[in-house]
Amino acid sequence: MKWLEINGIALRYALDRATGPGHRTPLLLLHELGGTLESWDAILPFFPDRDSLRFDTHGQGMSEKIRGTLDPDQVAADIDALVDRTGFGVPLIAVGCAVGGALALRYAARYPARVAGLVLMAPATGMPPEMRPVMRARADLLDTAAMRETSGGDFEKAIDFGYPENLRDDPEVFESFRARQRTTDPHGMAAVFRMLSDIDMSAVYPEIACPVLVLAGEHDPIRPPPLVRTVADAIAGSRFATIESGHFMAIQTPALVAKAMTNFFMDAGI
Repeated sequence: MKWLEINGIALRYALDRATGPGHRTPLLLLHELGGTLESWDAILPFFPDRDSLRFDTHGQGMSEKIRGTLDPDQVAADIDALVDRTGFGVPLIAVGCAVGGALALRYAARYPARVAGLVLMAPATGMPPEMRPVMRARADLLDTAAMRETSGGDFEKAIDFGYPENLRDDPEVFESFRARQRTTDPHGMAAVFRMLSDIDMSAVYPEIACPVLVLAGEHDPIRPPPLVRTVADAIAGSRFATIESGHFMAIQTPALVAKAMTNFFMDAGI
């Protein structure tokens, strides 16, 4: 892992070059809320023939911290600059989970010539009006103290909600995920919550012209399949699939995610 200052922000990133035969379209991997570039560790072995670029989003992981609100357009600009600075190949396939899915969409809309395809896992593309004040209140609470102090029982409920027991086949993976969520900077999470309270990606759907796969987790109560399907239905020509997974599917069921991605890449010729 390395760091670069991009647009005045210090970002931690990892650039992994293909080790297998051939050299297919590279993967840009955008993690979930509270995630880090390590969120994709279990996915990478399935794609030895593709370069990959992943990074800790501003305010998350070991990238520079933030107070206030995360700006999706700024993140898109950061991605574009990071791609250039690292010499990463384009066009690329942008792959995002939850909040990362929304950011992948925004990047594809702003830089269409650089994106050959999209994989959106339970993308957080909008918020019901009644939930927006709740998200802002949660953000304000997170800005008042440390993560463990502000979470309390809510933290355990959120973990149980997003990572149900039937997906905890590997206790070590689950415990690592749970502990990593504890280390999330509360101000960084608050910044994402504020972004989510305002975000509405519906305006960019008509701008997406590349092949798109939208994945839903059968056991995801945060973004259940019927809600995720509305995103696929709104993007012309996109493909929708449901897999036996949850909200954090790249961590919970990497083999199923990789299989769905591989089939999509083959069908789309990317």
